[in-house]
Amino acid sequence: MANTNKKPTIVENFKDLIEVLEANGLLTDARKEFLEKRIEVTEKKNASKGGEKKLSKEQIANEEIKSNILKEMEKLIMNVPEGVEKTVVAMHVPPYDMEFNNNVVNVFQLYLKSFPNLIFCLNGHAHSYKVNEYFNDGIFYYQAPCAKKRGYILFTITEDGYEQEHITF
Repeated sequence: MANTNKKPTIVENFKDLIEVLEANGLLTDARKEFLEKRIEVTEKKNASKGGEKKLSKEQIANEEIKSNILKEMEKLIMNVPEGVEKTVVAMHVPPYDMEFNNNVVNVFQLYLKSFPNLIFCLNGHAHSYKVNEYFNDGIFYYQAPCAKKRGYILFTITEDGYEQEHITF
């Protein structure tokens, strides 16, 4: 499954993701260790379930939605310009919001962590200031307030990390 042209490849499992990231020079030791742990957990879960089960129509539809979302994220990961050293991800809604497709939340986080040095995520859906670390992995999700509520977030990104300040006026 080598992907030397940096074209998106359908990733069906964590092993495929390791291959794609490695082929595109995006696989760090930390990412590889994280993915290998996910493979181990997934294999243990599958073994305890006693094999494959038939999917319902709803499960099939959810898998199709998941696949489309993940294909788009793969395209983004595969097209990170050379030289990018840090990543900030902006999204409309955060994970676990009722408008977020929570069927993909774990894989979504896995893909986010595949970007070079992800430092934080930003959303503005609820129009109020909030900070959350949804996955207890050091990645913070900042929810930005709106001008109507007279506030904004000022981020200063440095070589060593970043600082954020919630400013009200």
